[in-house]
Amino acid sequence: MNRIGAAILLTFLSLASLPAAHAKTFVVVLPASYPGPREALAREFADFVGAMTPADRLFVYDASGPSTITTIRIPDDPRSESPAWRRKKLAEQAAPLVRHLQTMRATGSAGTVPGNLMIPSVVDEIARNVIPSVPDKAIELLLIGSWFHSDPRDGRFAMSDRFFPSDGHIAASAADTPFGLAGKGSRLTGSGLHFCWPQGQTEFATHEHEEAVRRWWTLWTQAQGGRVGGLSFDLPTCFRLFRNGTGGASPEYRIAKESKVEMRRARPPIAPALPASFERPGEYFLRDDVPISRTPPPTSRGLAWVGLRWDANCDIDLYARSDASQPWLFFGNVRSADGLFNKDFLVGTGSRQFEFVEMNREIDLGKAEVAINLFAGELPAPPEGVIRVWFGGQVYEAPFKLAATRGNHGGLPMAGAHWLKIDLRKVVGLPAS
Repeated sequence: MNRIGAAILLTFLSLASLPAAHAKTFVVVLPASYPGPREALAREFADFVGAMTPADRLFVYDASGPSTITTIRIPDDPRSESPAWRRKKLAEQAAPLVRHLQTMRATGSAGTVPGNLMIPSVVDEIARNVIPSVPDKAIELLLIGSWFHSDPRDGRFAMSDRFFPSDGHIAASAADTPFGLAGKGSRLTGSGLHFCWPQGQTEFATHEHEEAVRRWWTLWTQAQGGRVGGLSFDLPTCFRLFRNGTGGASPEYRIAKESKVEMRRARPPIAPALPASFERPGEYFLRDDVPISRTPPPTSRGLAWVGLRWDANCDIDLYARSDASQPWLFFGNVRSADGLFNKDFLVGTGSRQFEFVEMNREIDLGKAEVAINLFAGELPAPPEGVIRVWFGGQVYEAPFKLAATRGNHGGLPMAGAHWLKIDLRKVVGLPAS
């Protein structure tokens, strides 16, 4: 037996007689791969089991599936008064957990997020199959692993690359989004949900990115009637809050009044100054002080980033794709083989922000398609703004103006007053396509 198994069993073998108490049901979910130190995780499990009372139950799940690893409970049996008998039974129950910790991979398979838990599906499994079996329908649930949801079967809702769900997901159906909670508003009532990501603080691009993810899981938990436990990167703190059924101090969040089901993107760290060279794409192309080129590029093929800016109190949406064979990048499809769509603005970007798309593979400006839609708003005059393009190490800019004054919520076809097609060749100063 290695150190992991010994750490757990050592505590089991030292258990003394324990007093009975009000029954509590605890559930821990482990990821398929765990990049952190497993010995520390084993010690926390051992200490937790050592503090259980005869009435408590601990279910341990593997997030992949999900599937049950083991159930640990001090047997409700007169023979449990015997320390030797109790040690034997607890060791038998703990054996599958010991084996799991011994064989748990440090890294995930190719294309998966390290420590991925598939949080929406694993919580759904526990809400359907564990909570109804508990007498008071209340549990403490500890999720150990990444806070970034990622489903290899559907990359549209992955929280990698700084993406996180909009509040619109909460009211949506599970058929439309894995985060949808329509009809599930009370399934966690009385239960506590704890999020533990050992050493996960290094995975966030900025403090604002971390705060956006914390806010999301807090609101998602509360929208199911659940109590928010800890959201911590420290393993001992996680288990302490889990054991006590308490949570750390957190801000009061409110669900925004919005209907769009989209993945939003947190901004990366903003450079304090313009780079020495613009040969590589970056968000510097959105800065007010970036020089705007008047010199057409020597070629129409290359990487391109495209952004919109407008001031009117309305929701204007940007659509882009490399050619007619590719899916559109827009608020409803933030990833494709072409690149990434960034933050969707609902009421105007203001003078210092852009809604933009990163085309991360070479395109032909003559074949690429860009469209602008007036999604929502009622205005006294048609909205106008600026389109900005990074291409070939230069930044180009041109004005745009829509013809409609009331949004059509992206109604198709892409024609009429609500839509405007943009010719990127014209924006960079080349002859029109």
